[in-house]
Amino acid sequence: MKQSVMNVRIGTPAETVLGDITGDSAVGIEDVQIALKSYTAMVAGLPETLTAAQKKAGDITGDGTVSADDVQLMLKYYTENTVAGKKLTWADLQKKLICIMKHRDPRIPVLLLIWYRCARTSVSAG
Repeated sequence: MKQSVMNVRIGTPAETVLGDITGDSAVGIEDVQIALKSYTAMVAGLPETLTAAQKKAGDITGDGTVSADDVQLMLKYYTENTVAGKKLTWADLQKKLICIMKHRDPRIPVLLLIWYRCARTSVSAG
């Protein structure tokens, strides 16, 4: 059973929740699956499958598209918060992303770099 918290104000448009493609005010595995399906359709040259609101919610990196990097970041966010039970915010994840992107080799997926840096930090700190 999926639980979600609604953040809606009466009389104002609902705010976009980053990563929430389904519009249920939570980032779930369904959001990740929809983002991945949209990305693979784009790679295959098929028409856009997301609405403007869904695209805005799924564009984690802010580059105007829902890319493989966005899908990976959504999966990381979902895994940390839902599966592992940790409290990772988008701000926490984006701080890591900003640092990583400065030194990123474009051939290496963002999520792999996040995990590698976290593993190195954990080992060197212990």
